[in-house]
Amino acid sequence: MNSKHFYLLFVFFFTSYSYSQVGIGTLTPAENALLEVASDSQGILIPRMTKAQRDAITVNSESEGLLIYQTDDAEGFYFYNGSTWSAINPASMVGHWSPSGDDIYNNNAQYVGIGTGTAITAPLHVKSNGGTSSETEIVELYKNDFSSGIGSTSGNGCDWILSSGEAVNNANCNPDTDQVLTEGSFAPTTTSIEISFDYSFHTGDGIDFFNAVLFNLNTNSIEATLVPDEDTDITTSFSGSITVTATNNYELRFQHKAKKNKGGYATLDNILVTEETVTV
Repeated sequence: MNSKHFYLLFVFFFTSYSYSQVGIGTLTPAENALLEVASDSQGILIPRMTKAQRDAITVNSESEGLLIYQTDDAEGFYFYNGSTWSAINPASMVGHWSPSGDDIYNNNAQYVGIGTGTAITAPLHVKSNGGTSSETEIVELYKNDFSSGIGSTSGNGCDWILSSGEAVNNANCNPDTDQVLTEGSFAPTTTSIEISFDYSFHTGDGIDFFNAVLFNLNTNSIEATLVPDEDTDITTSFSGSITVTATNNYELRFQHKAKKNKGGYATLDNILVTEETVTV
């Protein structure tokens, strides 16, 4: 066979083979697959790159379906849909719904709309097609992160003070300290509110305790005990749903009691009181 005939045979064989199925790791690739990769111990590595490198790729309408794995920012698989890069795995994307057992959650820092494409003005806006719509809004009743101010303090001994972005009560003065810090004055419009705050407590060498209550100014009584008398060292947070009387006025009271000059102290931060309202 001369070289010319061999060349023609090679071209014919290669051209015919290029339109067949290709198998890697298998001698019998699937008939409906152009390429089949088979392995029970290895995988396929898609090109890996940063978001900046991904965005530097020159794309056009012919790039639709282009696939990469992004290694930073919202890490995961992305494909080019003809106009933008989209995540294949929404769970890796901030702002998408993710499963948690039988529940789903959304860590989006902004608002969520269901059944509406219009501007959304509440954390959750639900609208039914051709029917009624409801708008659920989380209303902030009171907030203090102690970045600039502190509520009123009363009682014996050392006052609560603002220090390094939190409220602090140190029992380092005469006489024994028994101080109440009052925060907020709010009137819920519903019968349930959410309260949260961070606190720490150190007993020192004396008989100390820390507690927190929700006080009803209309009835001049404690509506709910949030933290019962705490008498062991602790650094933690409180978060809970509290039943209240709508339109009544409330405030939060934090009490720290400690022996003088025995090293006892309490701190408080990130107070937040909210309620959920629904407009139909």
